[in-house]
Amino acid sequence: MSKIFEITFDNSMKDSISYLGMEIKVSQHEMFVSQAKYTKSILQSFKFDTMNAAVTPTERGMLTDEGNFVNDRPLSKSVLYGEVIGSLLYLSTITRPDISFAVNYLSRFNSKLMESNWKMVKRVFTYLKGTINYEISYSGATDLVAYTDSYYVGDIHTGHSTSGVLVIRGGPVVWYAQKQYLVATSTAEAEY
Repeated sequence: MSKIFEITFDNSMKDSISYLGMEIKVSQHEMFVSQAKYTKSILQSFKFDTMNAAVTPTERGMLTDEGNFVNDRPLSKSVLYGEVIGSLLYLSTITRPDISFAVNYLSRFNSKLMESNWKMVKRVFTYLKGTINYEISYSGATDLVAYTDSYYVGDIHTGHSTSGVLVIRGGPVVWYAQKQYLVATSTAEAEY
C-alpha cells in the first residue's frame, strides 16, 4: 500500500481519543487501547470503588474447591447480577483478556445465583480496581502467534472443562474462554 499512497504520521494526536467506551492513544510505532474510564465508572456504579485492590481476578481454588460451595445459599434476586456480568463481559471482550476466564465462569450463574458467585464477582472487581490503568499495546509486528489451553473439569458442578484461546499479532487480537460442550473424560480429551 505504501507503494501507491504516501503514508505519514500525524503528530497532532497527543492525547487519547474516546471511541465506544475505549481510550485510544496512537504513537508513531504503537497504539494503546484501554477502558480505564469505563472501568472506573462501573466500579463506582456497583459500589466496588472503596474495596481494597486484589492482584488476581480469582483466588487460588476459588472455582474448584468444594469447600467454597458446601454452605452456599441462594442470593436475593434484588442483586443486579445480570447487569454486573454484562458490564464485565463488555470489558473482557474489548480490552481485558486477563478477566475472560473468570467472567466466563461467572456468566454461567445468571439464572441460579449463589452467595459464592457474588463473592467471586467482588474479587474480579477488586482486581479491576488494582489494574484500572491496564491497556493493550499494539505494535507493527507481523507474526501471528496463537495459544490455546484447557482447564480439565473446570466446572465442578457439571464436570465440563473450559477452553481458552489467545491470538496475538503485535498485541492480542482475539481471545476467549468458554465452557466445552462435551464432558471430557481425561486431560488429553479436554485438550482435543
